[in-house]
Amino acid sequence: MATIHLTDRYFPLDDAIATDDEKLIHLLTPYYPQVVDSEIMRQSQEDSLHVHIIKPTSPETGLKDRVGGQDIAVEEKFQSQPTSTILPDTLHYKAVGWVRGQYIPSVDDFTTGILLLEDGVVASANLLVSASRFLKNRKGLVESSQVWIVYPHTRPKDPPYFHFTIRGISLPESKAKLEDFIERVDSFQVDGLVTYSNIETRMLGVRIYRNIDALTRPIKSEEKDNFFLLTITGVLPGEPYGQFWSLRLSRNGEQLVLEESTLVAQVFPPKKPKKNTKKQRRSKRKAKSKTPQ
Repeated sequence: MATIHLTDRYFPLDDAIATDDEKLIHLLTPYYPQVVDSEIMRQSQEDSLHVHIIKPTSPETGLKDRVGGQDIAVEEKFQSQPTSTILPDTLHYKAVGWVRGQYIPSVDDFTTGILLLEDGVVASANLLVSASRFLKNRKGLVESSQVWIVYPHTRPKDPPYFHFTIRGISLPESKAKLEDFIERVDSFQVDGLVTYSNIETRMLGVRIYRNIDALTRPIKSEEKDNFFLLTITGVLPGEPYGQFWSLRLSRNGEQLVLEESTLVAQVFPPKKPKKNTKKQRRSKRKAKSKTPQ
């Protein structure tokens, strides 16, 4: 695990991203757009790898400048570095997938209804404005099964356990790509913050925040609480609480199941081990006293 040092912040970063120019630029672009046309310079200092992002030569000054006047350093020895965190709004959140089924609008409102999936699972659904406009002029599409691009929501306590916000219809680009198109059905890409993990039940809770560019305008306090929680079946390594993960999921019935995972960053400090309560200590002493000598 490498560590990226961005201005005055430290956070761990997956080695595959930290050592790959393309992946590193992809991660930084939403927050430092000038990275796209910049030059990357690396130099080792005291067993640490420092990565400098250099803007292209200015035609006016003939000089090269560091992005924002700051160095971006990737350091391999995280254990020796101070631990700090990054805010949730500095990462790009995503929850999108593809499902096949028939959209059945409600009698009173065409924009809300249900998705009857091909395996019989019923999910509540609503149409985004763009999808609603598209379908109102092509109502024949709602009379048969289609592949829909959706934003998933899970409701593990009350059926229907899925709610899908429909963004649009997905169609194969060509017959040659039909096989890839079919394989995409019931797959999901989720990039979010893990706030719950239980190894025994194999359940994860992942927060998806609304993406806001903090460099463009100040973030309002109410926007920081604007998120929804996805419940996922699966186990992540270590203690994933407070970590930002990129997850590939599949749908199995009424569950989203973890298939692949990549750690992106540590957003909040790891949870400290819970200390034994007085009740737990008394129970341990009683159990020890009953143990035959």
